[in-house]
Amino acid sequence: MEKEDVLSAPEIISISFNLKKSIMAKTLSIGFSQVTQSKEVRKFLEDSEKTADGQIQAFSKIMHTDNLPVPMSWETEVTTSRDSPFSDKLMMYHIGFLFQAAQVYHGTGLASAMRTDLVTTYERHHSQKSNRNKKMV
Repeated sequence: MEKEDVLSAPEIISISFNLKKSIMAKTLSIGFSQVTQSKEVRKFLEDSEKTADGQIQAFSKIMHTDNLPVPMSWETEVTTSRDSPFSDKLMMYHIGFLFQAAQVYHGTGLASAMRTDLVTTYERHHSQKSNRNKKMV
């Protein structure tokens, strides 16, 4: 197997933005899932957490391969509160917004990617997000 080229600056920036967005989405999904009243919304948020975690793992692996730092997780900031500060509708709006932002981030990352492993990673996550957005509607 041929060794991939080192990451370029635009690729590093795109991966970093995608990682930060995925970390935020995972953290919000964890917090929102523990306070929602609806079982359907809770299931959706738990699935969202798994999707975000998969993206974090994939992008972190790429950064680690090139000996680059990975942003810190925010999961430890989630409290054990069961009191919902927001309505289920507002929480779903926030997660939906992050999914839409992810589409833009993945598109930008795909446009700047010169490595085949990055193109494959972005395409895989972009299609997962498209399928997730269809389920939300």
